[in-house]
Amino acid sequence: MSQTSDETVAAPDTDDPGLAELCRLYARHAPAEALGSDDPAEAAATLMAAARTHRSLAAWRAPGDPLIEIRGPAAGTAATVVEIVTEDMPFLVESVLAGVGRIGARVRRVIHPIVVVRRTVSGELAEVLASAAPDGPPPGALAEVWMRLELDPFPDDEAEDLAAELRQVLSDVREVVEDRDRMAAVALGVAADLAARPAAGLPATEVLDAARLLEWLADGHFTFLGYRRYDVDRNAEQPQLQGVLASGLGVLRRDEPTSRTVPRASGADGGVPRLLVLTRAGAPSRVFRPVYPHHLGITIVDAEGRVTGEHRFLGVLTVAALHESVLDIPAVERRVRAAIHRAGFPLESYSGQRMLEVISEYPREELFWADEESLHDTAVGVLTLTQPRRLRLFVRREPYRRFFSCLVYLPRDRYTTRARLAMQKVLLHELDGWRIDHTVRVGESSLALVHFTVQVDPAAPEPDQVRLQGQLAAAILTWDDWVLDMAGSGDDEIADFLAGVPEGYKDDIDPVRALADLRRIRELGDEPDLRLSFEPEAGELRFRLFLAGEPITLSAVLPVLQSLGVEVLDERPYEIVRPDGRRCWLYDFGLRIDEA
Repeated sequence: MSQTSDETVAAPDTDDPGLAELCRLYARHAPAEALGSDDPAEAAATLMAAARTHRSLAAWRAPGDPLIEIRGPAAGTAATVVEIVTEDMPFLVESVLAGVGRIGARVRRVIHPIVVVRRTVSGELAEVLASAAPDGPPPGALAEVWMRLELDPFPDDEAEDLAAELRQVLSDVREVVEDRDRMAAVALGVAADLAARPAAGLPATEVLDAARLLEWLADGHFTFLGYRRYDVDRNAEQPQLQGVLASGLGVLRRDEPTSRTVPRASGADGGVPRLLVLTRAGAPSRVFRPVYPHHLGITIVDAEGRVTGEHRFLGVLTVAALHESVLDIPAVERRVRAAIHRAGFPLESYSGQRMLEVISEYPREELFWADEESLHDTAVGVLTLTQPRRLRLFVRREPYRRFFSCLVYLPRDRYTTRARLAMQKVLLHELDGWRIDHTVRVGESSLALVHFTVQVDPAAPEPDQVRLQGQLAAAILTWDDWVLDMAGSGDDEIADFLAGVPEGYKDDIDPVRALADLRRIRELGDEPDLRLSFEPEAGELRFRLFLAGEPITLSAVLPVLQSLGVEVLDERPYEIVRPDGRRCWLYDFGLRIDEA
C-alpha cells in the first residue's frame, strides 16, 4: 500500500517543529488513497490540517474522558469532519465505524494514528512523543488514538445524535476492555465449578462438555463483551430469571433502574434444564463488529436438581473459532460423531467424510445448540439432494423462540440475488417475521448454503416445513424451470428449445402458453400455423401466426386481417431459433371485431 512520504509533509510549517513531527506520524499511518488526493501538496495540507486541529482538541483531556468534536462542511470542503481523542484500546476503530453507520452517516476517509503523549495530573497536554513506540510508551506517557473521520455531509441538527452514539460506543469499549480479563476468569471459574461439582440430575457427559467448552472459549476462541448472573425469582407467578445487582461486567456492567425479569429457554419453569445454550443475542452490540453477538447461558442447578439461576455471557467467536475443526470443539465433537454413527457410517468412510463436510459448513452458532438428531437429518438430507433444480430447507427454532434459523441448500448455479430476495419474501410472510438477516456460503461444493435468520414473536406458531420448502422451491424457479416442469420427463426435447427463446418473449408469455408455442414450433414445416384464440380474463381476441424460415412484414399481414373485418390493436413479433438452427417467427396480434 502506498504511503505519503515524510518529506512531503515536513515542509509546510517549519516554524513549529512539533507540528511537523506530528504530521510525519500521521503520514506513516495514512495511505495515500485515504487522503483523497493524488496531489502531494494537497495531501500534505490535509495531514497538516488534521494534525493541527487534533492537537488543539487534545490540549486538555481528563483521564478516561474521550474528546469528540464534529464540524460541518467548511468553505471549500464537502465533508463533515469528526475528530476523536481517547486512550488506545482494542476494538476501537471498528466500533466507531459501526456506530457511525448506525446513525446513517457514510464514511469517506479515516485517519487514526496512535500518538504517545505526556499529560499533567490535571490532564493538560505537556508533550507529544511522535517518535515513541505506542506498544511501549516511556514512563509517565500513554498511548492515545487521535481519529479523524470525514463523512458525507451530515445534517447539523443530527450532529448531537451522532456525538451521543459515539460517546456510548467509547464507553462500552472501555468497559469491555477493562473487564475482559475478569469475564474470562469468571468463565474459567464456572468451568472449574462444573468439573468439581457436577449438577444434580444432569448427565455427567453434558456437564463435562459444558466445562470443557467454557475452557475452550476462554482460550482465545471467544471475545467476551459482557457478563451477568441471574437468579430465579420464584415469587413471580411463573419462575423467571432476574439479574443480580452488581454482577454485571463489560456491556452488562450497568444495572438497570428497575428489575427486569428474563425468561429462560428451559428449566426455570421446573422442566428439564438445558445446561448450556449458545445462541444469538437479542440486540446488536456497540463493541467490535456490527453484528448480533453470541449469547452463552450456563444453567445453575442446586443439589436437588432445581434451576436456581444462570451465568450469562455475551461475546463473539474469534477467527480461530470460526475456522476450528468441528472435531476439535468440545461438546460439538461428541454430537458430530454421534450423528455420523447414527447414519451407520464410519467417520473415515467416504459417506462419513461427506457428512462431516456438510456439518462443518454449518453456521457456528447453530452447532452449539443443534442436537445429534438434527445434525444427522440435515447431513443426510443434503447428501440426498441430487435433482438439479431442487432445494432442501431445514428450519429450527432458537431455544428462546425469538427467531427461526432456516438453512436452505440449493444447487450453486441456482443461487442468485433474485432467488435470495424471492426466498426472503416467502420466509417473512410465512413465518410472520418482522426482520430477516442472511449469510451465504458458496464454496467448492456443488451446493450453496443460505442461512436465513427470521426474527419472530415468541408466540408465533411452528411452520409446516414441507409446505414452506415447496413455496421456496417455487419462488426460485426461473421461467425456463417452469416450462421444463410442465413439460415433464416425457418431453425432455423441450429443454433444447429454451436456448433459442428471446428474453422479451419470456417477459410477455407465461410458461403454460410458452410450452404449447414451443411444441408448435417444433412441428413447424414450410406451411404456416394459424391460431385464433379468445382470452376471457383479458377480454381479448388474439390471432397468432407461426412461420419457419423468412419473416413477413406487418404491411403484408394487415390487409388480410382488415379484409376479415377486424381491427388490429397491437402486434408482438418474436424470433425463436430451433435447435436445428432454423429461424422461426411468432406474430401475436390483438384484434377487435369491426361491428360496422
